[in-house]
Amino acid sequence: MVVAKSIRQRIVETIETRLQAIHGDEFQTNAGHRVFLGVDAELSTEDDLDHPEDSAAIQISVGDDEPDHHMERVQRTMPVVISSVALATYRKPWAAIEATLADIQRAMELEDRTLGGLVPSDIDEGLIRTRERESGSEVVGSEITYTVIYSHQWGQPDEL
Repeated sequence: MVVAKSIRQRIVETIETRLQAIHGDEFQTNAGHRVFLGVDAELSTEDDLDHPEDSAAIQISVGDDEPDHHMERVQRTMPVVISSVALATYRKPWAAIEATLADIQRAMELEDRTLGGLVPSDIDEGLIRTRERESGSEVVGSEITYTVIYSHQWGQPDEL
């Protein structure tokens, strides 16, 4: 028996796929080659510092859902935080971070704001903020929070 993927899982995969498309002439950077889902980006001082378009990476973090029950349906509000990060030791880390933030917006804010029909209402862009640099960390960055509202049948997370 093949068990269908949950709506939440399909939403996260759709977002990851959109971000992995960040490369080529339509974008300022090639950050789509370095997308990390649910884990910290792996950045190295050996990365090519002569090519700022390749110096930033993207991290995706899914926040806590807020459920709202409507009879046999569960509606959830899910924050998705997408970060542009770079090593502070890069020649111009903030130039790479800002270019990658713009590319994230290009990749996420398409005409289809329903993520291929997975969400009944459009995704929304929220706060853009500078990430706090943790003590001893070499990583700096900024992040955009998108709000995704979706629903599923009670006990059937794969049913729209």
